[in-house]
Amino acid sequence: MDADESRPVRRQPAAAGKRVPVRRQPAAAGNRVRRPRKLARPELDAGPQQEVRDMLYDLHENAGRPTLEDLEKRIRVDDRLDSSPKKDQIHKIISRGGPASLDDVRAVARMLARDCRQDEYKAAAQVAQLMRPIEPPSPPVPAAPSAAAASAVAGRPVAHWNPYVLGVHQAVSVGRDASSELPPFVPRRHDFQLRNALAATTKQDQHHLLVLVGGSSTGKSRSALEAVRACLPDHPLVVPLEADELRDTLRDWSAEQRPVVLWLNEMQRFLDSPETALELRRWLTRHGRSVALGTLWPDYFYDLTSVVAQGHDGQGESRELLNSAEVVVVPEAFEEPADLAQLQEAAQHDERLTVAARAPRGQVIQALSGGLTLVDRYERVLDPHCRALISAAMDAHWLGFTGPLPQTYFEAAAGAYLTGPQRVAAATWFAAAIGRATATVNGVAALTPTRSVPTVGPADGYLLADYLAQHGRGARASGPVPADVSQALVDHLVPAEERSASARRAEERGFFRFAEQLLRAAGPTDGDDARRLGLLLDRRGDVAGAEAALRVSLDAGDILAMSELTKLLDKHGRHDDAVAVLREHAERGDRSAMLDLGATLWRRGRAPEGERWLRTLLDLGDQAPAHPPSIDLIWTGAMYEMALLQERMVRADEADAMLRQAAREGSSDAVQLLEERHPDEAVRRLKESWLADAEAGDWNAMRQLCFGLAEAGDEEGSAHWLRRGAVAGDLEAMLDLARDLRREDRVEEAKGWLRKAVEGWNHPYVRCMVSLLERPPRPPDWRIDSHCSSTATYALEELGEIMETEGDDESAEALWKAMDEFGYSSALRCWSLLLGRRGEHEEAERLVRARIDDEENGTGPLHVLADLFREIGRPDAAEEPLREAARRGNSYSLDQLIKLLDELGRGGEADELRRHGL
Repeated sequence: MDADESRPVRRQPAAAGKRVPVRRQPAAAGNRVRRPRKLARPELDAGPQQEVRDMLYDLHENAGRPTLEDLEKRIRVDDRLDSSPKKDQIHKIISRGGPASLDDVRAVARMLARDCRQDEYKAAAQVAQLMRPIEPPSPPVPAAPSAAAASAVAGRPVAHWNPYVLGVHQAVSVGRDASSELPPFVPRRHDFQLRNALAATTKQDQHHLLVLVGGSSTGKSRSALEAVRACLPDHPLVVPLEADELRDTLRDWSAEQRPVVLWLNEMQRFLDSPETALELRRWLTRHGRSVALGTLWPDYFYDLTSVVAQGHDGQGESRELLNSAEVVVVPEAFEEPADLAQLQEAAQHDERLTVAARAPRGQVIQALSGGLTLVDRYERVLDPHCRALISAAMDAHWLGFTGPLPQTYFEAAAGAYLTGPQRVAAATWFAAAIGRATATVNGVAALTPTRSVPTVGPADGYLLADYLAQHGRGARASGPVPADVSQALVDHLVPAEERSASARRAEERGFFRFAEQLLRAAGPTDGDDARRLGLLLDRRGDVAGAEAALRVSLDAGDILAMSELTKLLDKHGRHDDAVAVLREHAERGDRSAMLDLGATLWRRGRAPEGERWLRTLLDLGDQAPAHPPSIDLIWTGAMYEMALLQERMVRADEADAMLRQAAREGSSDAVQLLEERHPDEAVRRLKESWLADAEAGDWNAMRQLCFGLAEAGDEEGSAHWLRRGAVAGDLEAMLDLARDLRREDRVEEAKGWLRKAVEGWNHPYVRCMVSLLERPPRPPDWRIDSHCSSTATYALEELGEIMETEGDDESAEALWKAMDEFGYSSALRCWSLLLGRRGEHEEAERLVRARIDDEENGTGPLHVLADLFREIGRPDAAEEPLREAARRGNSYSLDQLIKLLDELGRGGEADELRRHGL
């Protein structure tokens, strides 16, 4: 293949500016192989922008320094990301932390986190936390409200509230004793964490949000209730029942309001509304000593804190709110010996606790609330028709429908869970089955009848018990919801005007078949909906349907439809049809189609025709607006393509002239190609720009010379400036020099530079890490709560790898363990893989699973566990953590699960996931 044939069509070149060439692999044999060039890292004042820059710079380094062009391309084609910044903006974000929009920064953070095999949603949440705007100070709250001041929000002390109204589950009855009293409370570790946090709110002049995250029937509401009773017994408890009521409460908040507790049990009910989340965020910026106390299931917490597609982020306010909250994780079970001892003591005075204490795997709260009884009846006792109704309710909950379900839905969906003979039933089958499903056993029922209208009459909907809903979410990870069931949801629960938005949410969560059904029902004539439907149809192999939908999208004016349609046609070998689409729209005056058509034609050997289209486009001139000044990316793209064509036709002078014009108009791609064609000229400009500053001791100038000379093939000059920078005290140069020395087997010299890089960073984290390198090691004495210098961290990582290579596993393990304790997220992976390679498989698995149980860690530990299983030769076991991560909404995990199933020879299952999703 000719050199120019391998180049991509450059449709969106970035703006011009001083460019430092990307480091190339040197051609000469035996030369050192360098990583792609490191971006500049200017000094910044301490503050949020520096923290954002340091975090993203770390990710970029850890990802192997992907090129800006590659990042721009991958972000642009990924509809799941917030935004699609150009490469100059990406460079600004990584190198300086901005200024840039939050959407742009989160898009870059997510892509880099994927490359590092880290949790992309956690990275986006970190960025959002760091970039939170600082609200201007408000006047202080008076020490005591005046006598005339009336409280804007009324409430009752917690002692006056019925616990069951607040969401505490009533305990199951035992024998003939049907006591309505709460059983004795046994506090656990998270209860003390919650109480400390509540107590602290009384000492600070700022409202607080505390959120308990835990599964169904794990004791969240009871923990919150007991914490308020213990710490804030005199605070009025305000219990809004719906989002509108909460918004009104917050808007009416008085500056002289006495401290209260806002009780937000099942907080997802309020956060479905962006307006309510925004009001809560505003409330948190005000002065006062009130506290909002909420509860969430882990799945809701992950869904609400996940970053979704650009322009359709309906949960952005909820995500920002939860990122600012103090989260208390409620464990699923009683596991600590001290907790179990207290439980046994309390059980001597309450027969319900005695029975619950016998529950398997420490699931005491679940047994108390009747959850285990419900699951046991569902799996072993109930008849097929009753089970079908409960299964339909569980699958509806899995797909996001958590409210009451009507009889019409159950009647349409139940057949999917029954065999042919079982579908034969009397006309009264539903009444009989729903009667058994709503019957209470030990005080609990699988389905609870409700009535939404204010008049008295029969039930018009049925609510699924929380514990069964959670049980169903775990069981459903084995395969997608039956098509008839999801279609019944479309027909009976989703209003026509909400189907498009519901389809987007379904697609984001990996429910591809449900999203397709919703879009089909919406009858997509909107360009965006039709394009999304086309991509879903292509995903499951319906090429004809995908083409038809994309053509509808194109006719509706969707700007991305042409690219997707021609890509689809090319993928299936219909190159002439793809050209016909481009030609049709180019003849209508579509400049983007002209550019693509011209580039496509000359690459396929039809150079004269391709050149005519490119010249037609160039003759139209620069159509970028003058105010604000900007670059016409299509026009400069045409110049670049014309230059490639001229280069192909051996018209070098014309190609150079065209490239120079494109460079003057702002095309950095043209600048790069010019430097590749004229390396001597590039070196001359490089030295003119940076040599004087480098000789004067400027670290950044030394870096630019190092990278630029390597790009030009001058390895000796590059090595000179790398060492000059290291000697001058540039920590990043020390790290790069150490890596080069290590590749040359000069290990001791490399270790010396790594130690200097570590010790040169004046940070308590690094000082504690240095103590581990001493003989004997000193134990670190404190924990860091935020990320530290990437240079010091990578230097420590390199030292750990050298220790492992030299067989000093003990020192390496001590280093990984301490780095993990100090909050370095990748250390868990290094530590567990070391244990796995050493044969300590059970210990490695136990270590990682302990992190998985902590919901605050997101899906990162699940990926570490999957990597561990692969490392120790158990790739089949990696399926479990990847499924769980995908179930939590991590799209990268779903892709990895599909890849794993293919590798395991389970192509049918992989194809089912690829086509229909979860």
